[in-house]
Amino acid sequence: MLPLDARRLAEAHARLFDRTTRFVGWGSGSVFDYFHTRYPLPLRYLVDNDASRWGTRRQGVPIVSPEQLRHEHRGDAAVVIYSSAWPEIQRQAQALGDLTALPASAMFAEPAVRERLARADELAAMPPQPRHPRFDRTVVVQGPVWRGVTPQVLRVLRALHPGNAVVLSTWEDTDLDTLAEAAALADDVVLSPRPTSAGIQNRNAQIVSTRAGIERAVASGARTILKTRTDLAVMAPSVFEQAEWWLERIGRSAARAYGLRDRIIVPASFTRKFLLYHPSDLVMLGAADDLRRYWSAPLDARTGELLSPQWLDRPLADVNMDGNPTESYLGLQFCRAIGRPACGTVRDSWDFYRDLFAVVDNDWFEMLWFKNLAIPDENVRRGVRQMVTQAFWQRLQADDVTVDAELAGLDVHQTLLRALSEAA
Repeated sequence: MLPLDARRLAEAHARLFDRTTRFVGWGSGSVFDYFHTRYPLPLRYLVDNDASRWGTRRQGVPIVSPEQLRHEHRGDAAVVIYSSAWPEIQRQAQALGDLTALPASAMFAEPAVRERLARADELAAMPPQPRHPRFDRTVVVQGPVWRGVTPQVLRVLRALHPGNAVVLSTWEDTDLDTLAEAAALADDVVLSPRPTSAGIQNRNAQIVSTRAGIERAVASGARTILKTRTDLAVMAPSVFEQAEWWLERIGRSAARAYGLRDRIIVPASFTRKFLLYHPSDLVMLGAADDLRRYWSAPLDARTGELLSPQWLDRPLADVNMDGNPTESYLGLQFCRAIGRPACGTVRDSWDFYRDLFAVVDNDWFEMLWFKNLAIPDENVRRGVRQMVTQAFWQRLQADDVTVDAELAGLDVHQTLLRALSEAA
């Protein structure tokens, strides 16, 4: 059985309204804070693999060892996983008592997302067809192979792209059985050694696996590339044709002034409105050579965490210009690669999006992000976590002077710590 499918999700969602269900949480970090603040459940307790947290509380909920789950009964209890590493935690929970366990992002997903998950199940179940893919349009799937999840992503992409190549770019130390299942579903597989340092927010690993997949696609003749992740299925049909139609009508002169062939299409999540040079890297669709230049960023020698003390008390704009978060690092390196100055203002960041990208709402791609079905911040309309929606980007395209009104009252010198506290 897959770790997440439409039937299992429907059963778990029904339990949200069953007063006899004992809800237990797993995970006591920022993911718990995000979801429990927005969707509070009467949790009996939280379990966590971090023994240093046992005996403490998070938002008033006691934290205990995972061993506590051995005393729960499958018919009575449901485990809500507050962690992006939910596939591994799900297996651990089931081993402790064969318990129903699903990530919070799935439990609280909108009906439209649940319908998309059901459609993915249908596409993945289609009988395999003989493939004779062309590489001029290539789908690059990068990242670690997630057991149960990555094969589902690949099955969906194969069904939607019978004539386009699907390239999997992952790590050479992947478990052989796990790799074999995924590799059998791809048209080509690229295995890379992991970088010595994964970098802040795993950025070096992301750069290495993405670049390796793009380079393989280009070497095979790719002219256009759809880049996605090993835990994210792009379910829009005819997405390459859709992109051609869209880009033809927008215009590409500004991008060509910097030596690019065209704009890069990115989703609104996580293209940040008030974080500088922060286009989404969840999914990207564009000319192969343009994506190759975007992912030509050098590896970052720095280590540590994004929320370490060295950045918390610095102005947010300074943190962005120092290459944090990862999206800002990649955006700034892209500016350097094409010779575009980055003056470090919100208005210049908007011009960056306006000239070099085409920002579309998430539904344009029909994204199904298994890691986080309820995409964080998708509907945020205030504070620094806001996204550049397609409508806002089109206002930038039209040189709508009223967009500058959104800068009124924005303190660009606020510290990262203050910005995070306001967004909580």
